[in-house]
Amino acid sequence: MSKKETLDDGLLEAIEEKHEAKSYVEVINTYNIITFGLMKSILRQNEVHFIVRDELTVQTDPFLSNAIGGAKIMVRSEDFEYATALLEEGGYNVKESGKMTEPISGFTHSIANGIPFLKDLRPELQMITIFGTAAILFAFISYLILNAFGFLEMPAYY
Repeated sequence: MSKKETLDDGLLEAIEEKHEAKSYVEVINTYNIITFGLMKSILRQNEVHFIVRDELTVQTDPFLSNAIGGAKIMVRSEDFEYATALLEEGGYNVKESGKMTEPISGFTHSIANGIPFLKDLRPELQMITIFGTAAILFAFISYLILNAFGFLEMPAYY
């Protein structure tokens, strides 16, 4: 049994990362840990080797995560195009800069760009604000319509 085979998998990966870090390129960079997990599963299912950076920081300290730029997935440089194609097939838009935009997040970001106080917020807060406002407006309009047709009148019991 060789020395390499007796090492723990985590330690072996750490050693490989140290020696091969220059051959890896960043595919995605995100603050959303749920999306991050989904991206990892897409790459794992398709047997793409990747390295994860700063995932624990995003999970434990979101403020510090903003300072370091979020969690990152890095793939071997020769797998970059394949990984990008896989993620785009999964419904994600991987930009040229390597940052990832979700389909819904891209939609809300395009709306938020037209509203001055929303465009500087994080994508999660933009999404909450836009969909929350839409839900309140929908409830109010539904109330007005139902009230106009008399569906909300309470019968009088004597």
